[in-house]
Amino acid sequence: MKLVTGMVLSSIKAPETYNEITRMYTENGKKMVEVSQFSKDKEDMTIVFFERELIWGLKRGLIYVANNWASRN
Repeated sequence: MKLVTGMVLSSIKAPETYNEITRMYTENGKKMVEVSQFSKDKEDMTIVFFERELIWGLKRGLIYVANNWASRN
């Protein structure tokens, strides 16, 4: 699976928290993914992951693409 900007991910451990990919870049030869994390109760937070961490979680079913989110409003 290829990660793209605008994709929204969630995890099985925190299904009410969503991570929208806002930027992808390379730093020191490593692919990084910046996400905007939000939920009904929390304000937006910016978090950076290694791309390989997200791919690993997607392959093992720990992270999934959130298809049915309508809006954070």
